[in-house]
Amino acid sequence: MKLNVKQLLRERQVLKPHGFLVKNGFKKHEAVALLKDKADRIQFKHLSQLCRILWCTPDQLFVLDKAEEKAPLPPNHPLHKLQARTDAPDIIKKLRQLPLEKLEELGRFLEEGK
Repeated sequence: MKLNVKQLLRERQVLKPHGFLVKNGFKKHEAVALLKDKADRIQFKHLSQLCRILWCTPDQLFVLDKAEEKAPLPPNHPLHKLQARTDAPDIIKKLRQLPLEKLEELGRFLEEGK
């Protein structure tokens, strides 16, 4: 299992992940550790802070690293939910390509969801 912070930051269109993490309360060395995908532990306060700033739940911060698994999981095991998402859409690109009337419709939809 490993942290999925870099992918979530990409999905949130965060262009400067290190600066974003530091601006949101992480020390510089903590931000580097989170972005390296090599962390072998995380403090609860960091877990909570990441969930707050990335608008996610703790399970979304982790992906299952099948290379680390010593034995395959049964097909119905709940850890299968921790699969990496590689199909995250480029939202900004899609928004730029929307016709104006669809963009206005999306704006109305988002206002209703507040």
